[in-house]
Amino acid sequence: MKLFIIFSLVLSFNLHASLGELAREFTDKNQGLVEKKLQIQMASLNLQAIEEKRPWTLMYSGSLTENQLDSSSSFTNQNSKTLVHSLSILKDTIWGGKFKLENVYYHEDRDQSHSAVSFGSSTKNSYQFYQKLSYAQKLGANFLGRKEFQEKEAFMYSQKLAQKNFDETLSLSLLNFFELYSRASLAKKLLSLQKEALVRAQKRTGLIRRMVKDGLRLKVDLYSSQMAEISQKEAVITAENDLFEALDRLSSQLHRQVSESDIGPLKDNQLGLPNKSIKELEDNVTLSKLETAIDQAQTSVKNADYSIMPDIEFEAGYKTNRIKSENDGIFDEGKLGEDKYEVVFSLNAIWPFGFGPQRAELARQKVERKILEYQKGAISSSLKETEILLRKRIQHLIKNLEQAEQRVSLARLVLKQYNQLYDVGKKDLDQVIRSEEDLIRTETALSSYITQKQILEASLNQMYGTLKAKLMSL
Repeated sequence: MKLFIIFSLVLSFNLHASLGELAREFTDKNQGLVEKKLQIQMASLNLQAIEEKRPWTLMYSGSLTENQLDSSSSFTNQNSKTLVHSLSILKDTIWGGKFKLENVYYHEDRDQSHSAVSFGSSTKNSYQFYQKLSYAQKLGANFLGRKEFQEKEAFMYSQKLAQKNFDETLSLSLLNFFELYSRASLAKKLLSLQKEALVRAQKRTGLIRRMVKDGLRLKVDLYSSQMAEISQKEAVITAENDLFEALDRLSSQLHRQVSESDIGPLKDNQLGLPNKSIKELEDNVTLSKLETAIDQAQTSVKNADYSIMPDIEFEAGYKTNRIKSENDGIFDEGKLGEDKYEVVFSLNAIWPFGFGPQRAELARQKVERKILEYQKGAISSSLKETEILLRKRIQHLIKNLEQAEQRVSLARLVLKQYNQLYDVGKKDLDQVIRSEEDLIRTETALSSYITQKQILEASLNQMYGTLKAKLMSL
């Protein structure tokens, strides 16, 4: 007896644990969830691309030009060969600036036989090297790169929103998965009940057959018992089909064939109610997602607001150079810090009249933010109403469960008494069969109540954001 109890406990634990194992498998392999996970990775890569889009850049250009073109003026035409090398380093900054360092080497070899050289003072060879350091800064609409920071912030919210979308999809998918699992578990239980009823019907038919043979019962009783047995066989086949359909629906979510052995028994209070009050909905995944979407929308509003300003860019440049007829020392004499220099300051501004498109975009972004805020408020109110309704339904189911458990106990006693009374000829077979049907209906109702209560409890846990943790711990 002790060995049987221990074996039952181990078996019960294994079946109980299978729900958590299936839930983890569902989370890892469900196609819709895998796609949502990839969207999180995509959002993360987009953010990384924003952070990495301003690298240090090295630019080189080189050219060799031979000019033998004719000209209408002998004083302006100068046949020559020109060699140019340009090497620059550039860097855009997140605060709206652009740094640039240019290094240019220039060599020109002129044709000495041309009159432009003969009448002028130019030499045959001319070498030039210059360095230029410049910095441009965005002002106005993109003052100190604030639009750049807002763009980065928007992508950060996009990454958060992708995570929130996954959390919401996972939560709702786990709720659907748990419901499918519970339906499959109910179908398995109902099949078990129908098989137990069939065993009772077969035993009753065997008993009546012996009683007919002994002249204690009429053949009509045997025929009635056989009909009831056949009807029960049909009920078993129907229950098997229901189980196959439930397993098939569950298999479509796991993308593999789920067998009957994967499904554990029905168990009341398997998840339990969330230990929270109606005011604590901050962990609700849908509200959390909308909150992130509102923050992202606010960032878009700020970005649009910044656009209602002129584009202004201030630039400062410092250049040094050296031109010689010989190449010696030209790099040292032309580098930054030498006495031959040029300093340039410039200011450029673009000022659209009225900012019509920018103002329209700002209004549109504000409307989108208001829509999200309204959705959050409406969903919050709806969730609170749903929470009250779910708890009331659970309380009603608890009462029905208590009544159903009593009815099952009484139905078993009635069936037992009717069988005993029938054996001594005090009850008709029809009464025995009806009591058998009453027992099956009552047991079915009890199992259905347990399933409904489990699903409602799962809905409450999903609402409060505790479903995943509870399922994974099973």
